[in-house]
Formats: sequence, structure tokens, C-alpha cells
Amino acid sequence: GTGILAIASIKLGASSLVGTDIDSDSVVAAKENALRNNCEFEVMQASVPEDGKQYELVVANILFVVLRRIISQLSSKVQEDGHLLLSGVLAEEADEMVDLAKNEGLDLKNKKIQDGWVSLVFSK
Repeated sequence: GTGILAIASIKLGASSLVGTDIDSDSVVAAKENALRNNCEFEVMQASVPEDGKQYELVVANILFVVLRRIISQLSSKVQEDGHLLLSGVLAEEADEMVDLAKNEGLDLKNKKIQDGWVSLVFSK
């Protein structure tokens, strides 16, 4: 997932990005796939980048059970006027995810549901 999201982001015009994954094999695979697809980006083994930076866009495709634990960390990585895109949330979990995000100072801008899964876009 990390490599696919990163490669797609680069191919769609992102000038730079940092990818994270908690699984070491996924980090290795993301780096290998980046080379195969002529993409350059940093990938680190972590839930959230531990670089002290904030970003214009933060994307997390993780199950709700994990998102609810790291929403504060994710929010802290979003720069002012930036966005957080979350997926991996089931439709029945969406309202709770929105409430958790609002508690972190994020405003819901877009919600899409497909086949029981939800994507949520927040702004800061």
C-alpha cells in the first residue's frame, strides 16, 4: 500500500513525499517498486514520519482501529491550510472517525462511500 500510494502520488504530480510503513518488508518493497517505476521518494519504517516536519497533504490508508490511535500524530503532521486524507474506514466507523478528527482541529471537507468503505478528506 505505501509504495502504491507513493508512486501514484509522484506520477500525479507530487514534487516530493515521505512514505511510512510499520512493516519492514513493505518498506523494502516500496523502495524496490520506486526504482522499477522511476520514482524517487523517501520511505521510513514508522507509523508517522518522525522528521519534525509538517506537510501540505498527509494520506493514511490504514484500518480504523489503527487510525483512531494515531489521529493526533497524523493531525500534527498536517501544515496549516493543509489536508488529511483517510481511507481504510468502514461506513459504520466514519462518524466516530470524523469526531476524533474534529477533536484534533480538523474540518471535514469531503466524504465518499464505496462498497462499504469510506474516504474522508479533512482540512486544518
